[in-house]
This record gives sequence, structure tokens and C-alpha cells, in this order.
Amino acid sequence: MATKTQAEKIYDRGVRVTAATTIQRDAMTLYAAWRTLSNLDMFVDDLVSVEEIDSVRSRWTVKGPAGTQFKWTAELIKDEMGRLLAWKTVEGADVLSAGTIRFNELSHNRGTAVRVTLEYVPPGGALGNAVAKPLNEDAQTKVRQALHRFRQVMECGEVPVSGGQPAGANSSRDDRPGEKGDRSGDPDVLAIAEGAAQ
Repeated sequence: MATKTQAEKIYDRGVRVTAATTIQRDAMTLYAAWRTLSNLDMFVDDLVSVEEIDSVRSRWTVKGPAGTQFKWTAELIKDEMGRLLAWKTVEGADVLSAGTIRFNELSHNRGTAVRVTLEYVPPGGALGNAVAKPLNEDAQTKVRQALHRFRQVMECGEVPVSGGQPAGANSSRDDRPGEKGDRSGDPDVLAIAEGAAQ
């Protein structure tokens, strides 16, 4: 039996995650910000490090569950300035994946539609597949959160954080969204920002 290629493994066992938002900036500015890999730690929550090896390859380390870390080398396979970035991991990666981010500038100065599509094979073989459903939902949430933070930084220059009262009876409340180290904020606000809620 022939060994499956990475693309075949992703197609057979991969999980598809997508998220989209509209950002009130031009496509070229957004593309340039995302293409500068040193910016990504502002948007991608579990990113430990990303190191540019050359113009098309980069080495990634991200946090996994229970204090683990996953590492891979990614290769940029399509780079259309101001429009599209597409990548895939190279063989031997802890997590096999491929993805795109598209920038579609809207007419009449309505901003740019940004869409991320990511396909990955959950790590851990049979055990990974057994726990895949909660991890897949988590991956969907993380991609949405990354796009939401990207939007905040690109429109406001920062990720707004509500730290609560500095003193007083409510200063240590932990029932407020976004105050347990989670930079995403209220999920309803996230849905509105992404245009999912009406």
C-alpha cells in the first residue's frame, strides 16, 4: 500500500475551520500586517513563536492542551499581494495543516472582507480523533478570536481589554467575559463584529 501524501491525509482526516469578518481598512494594509509574521502574536492567542526561515518558509510553535506544544514548518504556497496568502505545513509537522487568508476589498469604502480557511489533522492519532470534537470547536473559536483581534488592532490600534474595577467589592469578579486572560470578550460582541448576529 502506498504511503499517503500530506494532502491526502488532510483530505481524508482533516477538519475544516472557517471564519470571516469585515475590517474598515484597505486590503493592502491588512495583507501587509498579516504577511509580517512578527505581528501575528498580537492576533493568534496560543502562538509561542514564529521564526521566518526564508521568504516562503517559517517555523511555528503553538501551545497545545495540558501544557503541550506543537511545532511545524510552514511553506507559503501562494502569495498574491493584497489579495491572498496560502500555506501548508511540510512533512514531519506535529500538526498537518493547510490554509488561506483572503482579503476582498469592498466597494464604496465599506472596508475589506477577510476570510480564513484552515484545514488540519488533529494530532495524536486515534486518541486525537477521540477528543477531536471539542478540539475542533476550540479551533473554530480560536480562529474567530484571532480574526476578531486582528480587526480590533487594525481598526483601533489595540485590543480593548476590560480589567474590571481596580478596587472595591467587584474588583475580583470572575463572571465577566474577557477577564480570565481570555482576550475575546463577550461572545455576543464577537458574533456582532463578525456579522453573524442580526
